[in-house]
Amino acid sequence: MKMMGVKIDKVDGKDIPSVIFDHLHRNEQITIFNVNTHAMNIAYHDEEFRAAINQADLIFSDGFGVNLAAKILGVQIGGRATYADSIDDILSFCAQNSKRVYVLGDVEELLDVFVDKAIKRHPKLVFAGTHHGFFAKTGPESDTVVEHINNSGADVLMLAMSMPIQEKWCHANKQKLGPTVMMSIGGLPRIYVGWIARGPAWMTNNGLEWFYRLMVQREKVFKRYVLGNPLFLFRAFLTKLGLIKFPPN
Repeated sequence: MKMMGVKIDKVDGKDIPSVIFDHLHRNEQITIFNVNTHAMNIAYHDEEFRAAINQADLIFSDGFGVNLAAKILGVQIGGRATYADSIDDILSFCAQNSKRVYVLGDVEELLDVFVDKAIKRHPKLVFAGTHHGFFAKTGPESDTVVEHINNSGADVLMLAMSMPIQEKWCHANKQKLGPTVMMSIGGLPRIYVGWIARGPAWMTNNGLEWFYRLMVQREKVFKRYVLGNPLFLFRAFLTKLGLIKFPPN
């Protein structure tokens, strides 16, 4: 199903871990991306990013704004979900089924803390490796990263770079990458280790997580939320009125 030029699968977000488990059991490769209002705003202008998303195997909504726009447009998509709610289920499955995890992105200090905390929660979990996200995304340096991932024997590749970098890089290297599951997780490791505070449940469960992040990270997310969210919904209304049209493919 396409919404405003972006493919969003009709899958309930809470079922994403089951999809991951199933593909790992069958050793069937899959790329999984998520979209929120920020992603939709980038895709509106960035054709390369839009193509990367649309050619992924599975795309789900992790933003209440996307689900609100779907209601405005009468588009059927799955319920909103976030890896912050399901990451421990995924890591637990990997630990219990000897599936090796590789994390690519952010800074090495964070990756060390993330790995340490994940193993403390899931003692049987094995990390195939990690690599910071500050490398040239094309050319020999990028090829070396791909080789390192493949040689590590990783079953799951978690892409912890920002949008649209992680999606574009994964799409460009998909045919060369060996892990069974490749999933974009963005800043999740920062949330997992507590570097970014998560709002209380009553906010996160009712579409107000963006407001909490605005309060604690005003300078970083002001443009994304205060300007980006209304802009996205405005485009949704214009699309509903037929004043904005998107290519069918």
